[in-house]
Parts: sequence; C-alpha cells; structure tokens
Amino acid sequence: MNSTWALVLAGMVVVTFNASGTLGMNSINSTLLGRISGAGALTTNATGGKINLMNANTYTGTTTLSGGTLGLYNASAISAGALTAANNTTLLLGRTLTGLTNNITLNGAVTVGYDANVEYLVVAGGGGGAGGAVGDGGLGGA
Repeated sequence: MNSTWALVLAGMVVVTFNASGTLGMNSINSTLLGRISGAGALTTNATGGKINLMNANTYTGTTTLSGGTLGLYNASAISAGALTAANNTTLLLGRTLTGLTNNITLNGAVTVGYDANVEYLVVAGGGGGAGGAVGDGGLGGA
C-alpha cells in the first residue's frame, strides 16, 4: 500500500491514497470522521466488526468491501467508482441516504439494509398542529 496516514486531534484520521490502499480494522467498530482522498482505490476489511464512513470522501478509485460491515452515512462517503461487496459482508446505509448512484457488485450472500440505530434525535417545541382544543370541536370534543 502506497499511502500517507496522518493522525489529527479529536480522533479524526485523514488518509491520502497515492495508489490503492486497504483500511483493515478486524474485530473492532470504527467511525471515521476524517477524509479519505487521492487517486487510489479503497478496500475495507472489518471482519468481525464495522467501519462507518460518516462524511464525504474524495478518493477517485473503486471501493471494495472484503470483510465485515461497511456503514455509509453520507451520499459521498465512497467514491463515484464501482462498489464491490464480498460474500458474507454487510453494507449499511444511514437513514438519511435515499440511494447510491454507484455500480454495485454483490459477490455471494451480501446483506444490504438501513442502519436501525438512532444516529441523532431532534426534538423541537412549538406546534401549530391541525387539531383544535378540547371544547371547540377539536380532538376530544365537548
């Protein structure tokens, strides 16, 4: 692998691929907030674990999921190139994603689904609902 790795504060990793690189994190769950860039291809291997790509990445090669789970939480989390998933892997999409435009190859039994975990919760006050107050013909009537 011909790549440059730089560790940035706050747990963010910035990876630049000059050729192709493998991001291997077996048996652990990892969330990457940094950026992966460069002209190379990306191979992820998280056998027994999960790699989450949270933000937009700008590498230009293909993406290969060779083991474990790859979570995509941004429409640009992987390059515009083809995505290939190996047998017995899982591709999870964050609920804010409505689809991918990549050509996708599933080699064997691959699980594809939306992530069931809550990513964030927004609670807002206010209201302005359509129902009326009790006693004026609204909900509950009087």
